[in-house]
Amino acid sequence: MSFWDLTRSFLIFSFLVCSFGLGKVLANSSTQIFLSDSDQISVQDLELSNGTLRAHYFAGKLEIPWSRVRRIFLAEPYVLILQDGSRLVGKTSPIKNSEDFLHLIRNQGQSLALTHDEIKEMKTLKNFEKDKKSKISGSKPKIRQVWKGGADFGMILQSGNTKDAKLNYQFKASRQSEFDVFHINLSGTQGKSRSVETANSGLVGTRFDLKLRGNRHYFLLSELSYDKPKGIELRSVLGFGAGRTIYDRGSKYLQVSFGLGAEKEQREDDSRISSITGLFELDLKHPLAHKTYLTGLFKLYPNIKEWADHLRGEASISLVSPLTAKSSLKITLQERFQENVGPNVEKLDLTLTTSLAYSF
Repeated sequence: MSFWDLTRSFLIFSFLVCSFGLGKVLANSSTQIFLSDSDQISVQDLELSNGTLRAHYFAGKLEIPWSRVRRIFLAEPYVLILQDGSRLVGKTSPIKNSEDFLHLIRNQGQSLALTHDEIKEMKTLKNFEKDKKSKISGSKPKIRQVWKGGADFGMILQSGNTKDAKLNYQFKASRQSEFDVFHINLSGTQGKSRSVETANSGLVGTRFDLKLRGNRHYFLLSELSYDKPKGIELRSVLGFGAGRTIYDRGSKYLQVSFGLGAEKEQREDDSRISSITGLFELDLKHPLAHKTYLTGLFKLYPNIKEWADHLRGEASISLVSPLTAKSSLKITLQERFQENVGPNVEKLDLTLTTSLAYSF
């Protein structure tokens, strides 16, 4: 054999050995699926969900029932979710001829053998983190949301032996963003009995909440109100403070707020009262049976210097029973207390109203 023939034979033999070794390395460096009919498939981006195994196979996509899979080799880190809800991250051990369905090597170096029935979901670590970031960014509240709120309206008309007319109304709305909440509240009552005014009061209030971490917030509020039967021509309140939402689960809600306020009150006898008060507010919602629920709002305004002689408070609790998706029947018990009142004026007012409520 000539020198050139010997050289050519050596090159061919080397090429075959390298090709065999390179093919073996490439096979071991890709994710492998071993099927029950002894077929073996090399794939990329393997994903298991809802009992179906999906993967990229050359230029196309592949879907295989999970029941057909006999064994898996994972060449890159994967996230595995087991039937008990636990989550594992790792790739397959390079042990050859292992009878384990999947022999996982975790990042901490721990080795774990898993069976076919233990695995519920599977996804590459890269795709798992990508989907997680997408969900987080998609779940963030919009910078500005639409207004939401509701309006209540109730009326009593009676004629014959007595002639009474009474009207109560309320409008509440709020606009919420990722960082703040703006509230508007309008409410009032009008009533006459035998042409004598028995109820005439109204309130306009706004409140701005600046959200903080941990369900906490700072707030600024302002209120203008009047109450003719109590002889109050105009009362103005400016306040600020902080609060916290204890829980907010949609059907259950509880929020508390504390702060300081400045009050000015002008009465029908031309007297004027100014004071610095504390602020305490409790806002709640609690579900009952058959979609019926309770809502409550409790406010206290104690005078800083003489709180016992100038205490003022409001409390209302409502029973709400939905009629449709946007309308409901509402029964409200409201109490308004003021320690410092004019002559021949009761300190406590108790009102029970029924109204039709509409939400938007």
